[in-house]
Amino acid sequence: NISEGGLFLATNEPTKIGDAVSFSFKLLGFKFSGNGNISWINSESRYNKPIGIGISYTDLGKNILYHFFIFCFRMFTSFEKRDR
Repeated sequence: NISEGGLFLATNEPTKIGDAVSFSFKLLGFKFSGNGNISWINSESRYNKPIGIGISYTDLGKNILYHFFIFCFRMFTSFEKRDR
C-alpha cells in the first residue's frame, strides 16, 4: 500500500516505532527511493491485514513525479473500491 504520506510493508522483521528505514520501490516502471520512519506496527495481523509496518516518508527521491502518479491514481480509482 503506497500513499502520499507513506507506505505499508508486509514483514515479520522485528522493528519498533521511530526506527529509521531506507526503501526503494517501482511504480509504473519508475524507481523511487527514500528514507522514512516506522510510524505504526501491525504485529498481530489485525483488521484482516498482513503483519507489517507503516513507514512515514522523511525524504522521497523524485518527489514531484511520485505525487503526479498518486494524483493520477486517485483520479481513476474510486474510494469505495479501495481496500482500507
